Amino acid sequence: MEDKLILGAVELSAKKKDDRLILSLPQADTSLRNTQELQLLNQDKNYFIQADVQVQDENLEFHYLLTDMRFFEQIKQLDREHKLRMLFNIGRFSSMLNGRTTLVLHPDNLVFDINLMPYMLYRGIKNILPPFQHEEGVFLKAYKCLAIATFSKEFKFDDLMNGAYERAKQTSFEKAVHQSQNVEELQALLKKYYEEEHKKAALKFEKVSKAQFKGFKIATIALGVVSIVLISLVLYAFSSKIPTEELYNQANASYINENYIDVKESLKDQKIEDIPKSIKKIYAISSIKTSLQEEEKQTNAINSISSISDERLLNYWIDIARNDFNGSLKIAKSLDVNDLKKFSIILYENQLKKNTKMNQQEKEDKLKDLEVQLNEITEEEAAAQEAQESETQKAAEEKQKQIEAQEKQKVEKRKKQSKEKQDKKTDKE
Repeated sequence: MEDKLILGAVELSAKKKDDRLILSLPQADTSLRNTQELQLLNQDKNYFIQADVQVQDENLEFHYLLTDMRFFEQIKQLDREHKLRMLFNIGRFSSMLNGRTTLVLHPDNLVFDINLMPYMLYRGIKNILPPFQHEEGVFLKAYKCLAIATFSKEFKFDDLMNGAYERAKQTSFEKAVHQSQNVEELQALLKKYYEEEHKKAALKFEKVSKAQFKGFKIATIALGVVSIVLISLVLYAFSSKIPTEELYNQANASYINENYIDVKESLKDQKIEDIPKSIKKIYAISSIKTSLQEEEKQTNAINSISSISDERLLNYWIDIARNDFNGSLKIAKSLDVNDLKKFSIILYENQLKKNTKMNQQEKEDKLKDLEVQLNEITEEEAAAQEAQESETQKAAEEKQKQIEAQEKQKVEKRKKQSKEKQDKKTDKE
């Protein structure tokens, strides 16, 4: 059975069978010139479900395999803590707003893995597949409407997008969502609500554990002061170690499942110097996977981590994961790697531009300083490139001279041989 799926301004036909979904779009609604352009759809596998694209008559068909994935309506049945975590994770799509892939944020266009990590189904290509352009304002509004629709019994997502959003200010949560000025603020709000719910759940678990532990506690007191001290020391040792080990195990599990955002979230509060090198490595790779969009750049960066033993390189990517671009820039300078320096500077500039709390003059001075540093690197690379080209040109000219000299020698040799033959002939006569 074929249904209509309306995702904002994009209208698709949808067919679902078992764990397979087929979305169909008329070619007339696209600006496609060559089917090879569609290869761009599968460049960002960490954000989107793999799409097998087929041309059928006058339509483009997008085939998706959704094994072990859950839909938005299923996620809505979870408790408040898990729904908030899901909403926070959706903010990761904002990193794609400057790429070639264009986004359609809609609950019917999302699926989730077991870790509540969202993946998008249909997506466009800038100037090729609709939506043809990025619209950050539309993305932010959709993100807000999704947050409200997740908890509201009155408002549905499409109604909110089509005008009801302005009326959805009944709860403190809805009012707080309205006040968020950008994606970063909305994510921070969702994180705050999530952490509050997580603490409530942990406290509830702790109360149950304490009730079960009551009998043991009474017996422990009876053992006397010495026993209490010894047991306290043991409990302290375990309580300080186990949470850290659990974090590392959790990070490892998330890494194995390719949930790189969760890896960063698990380790964000750990002191860099205390993290074992093996965990640092998966932390750094997770940072690369979520920071670099092009697969080739990801591969090169990961290969450099594997081939270079300098731990500063791991620390660099950990700083990137934690949005400490000033720290990552310092490390890049100590490593003297231009690509790393440029990457940090660009991220640092974007961070400063979005900072609404920073003193304006201080911000402008810092941005000017970063721009100077970036220009110096660019000029240095241009000079190095020019020198390399000059050396290459000199080498080519030298080789050409050698070839010409060899040719000249051959010509002279042939002339000499010809003259000798002529002289011998004359002598005989």
